[in-house]
Amino acid sequence: MSEQGQVTQTPAPPVPETAQPPSPPVEEEKIHWLQKLMDNTWLLLILGVLIPTLSYTVWGLIDLLMIPPATIP
Repeated sequence: MSEQGQVTQTPAPPVPETAQPPSPPVEEEKIHWLQKLMDNTWLLLILGVLIPTLSYTVWGLIDLLMIPPATIP
């Protein structure tokens, strides 16, 4: 306390900077295209319905075209 009854505050010492070099900027990870595909649930649903439908339809059409015409007795 000072002579007049007031409390004096001493300034805080400056905070020393760390000796570590600054870290490089963080780059975003490049996400693989297959990971993006697997994360898209709606696209997976559409592909899961579309691929079997198209493949069985094409398979059925090829099967129908391979049947020989019936002979009339």
